[in-house]
Amino acid sequence: MAVITALVLVCSCPGFATGTAWADEVDDAQAVLADAEARMQELSAEYEWLQGQVDELQAQVDQAAADALEAQAEVLAGRAALGATAASEYRGGSSVSLLSVVLESSNLNDLLRNVEYVGQIMQYQADEVQAQKERKERLDAIAADLNDKKAAQERALADLEQKKAEASEVVAAAS
Repeated sequence: MAVITALVLVCSCPGFATGTAWADEVDDAQAVLADAEARMQELSAEYEWLQGQVDELQAQVDQAAADALEAQAEVLAGRAALGATAASEYRGGSSVSLLSVVLESSNLNDLLRNVEYVGQIMQYQADEVQAQKERKERLDAIAADLNDKKAAQERALADLEQKKAEASEVVAAAS
């Protein structure tokens, strides 16, 4: 009898049954909201970490760019010095004057001293050429490092955009 009374009440009171369904909908909505909030917290933490990575990479890119400018200035200065030396040798005929210094030696001691002098000049020039090559290699290495850091920064920025998109999807799904 009690069961029949309950059935009569449920059937005669449609609001009672929908109240239970409405409670289920509220529980479902709260669960979706809780999941969305948890996912947003995860995304927020990931976003903040990625933003820190981007900031760190930007500092590295800035330093590498400054290093590249410095190395480029050194290469240009070295090139100018070598150019000035080459122009001086061309205009002054240094090979002829060096030959005359050796040939005009009055005795063996003069000849040995002059040969040593010519050897030192040639060694200095060879050292300058080698130093210029090393400056150029350093500039190339710094430029490659700068390009690598910029690529890493671009990847991190793309990851940031992806996290923003994921967050928008979570918000849209929770709505």
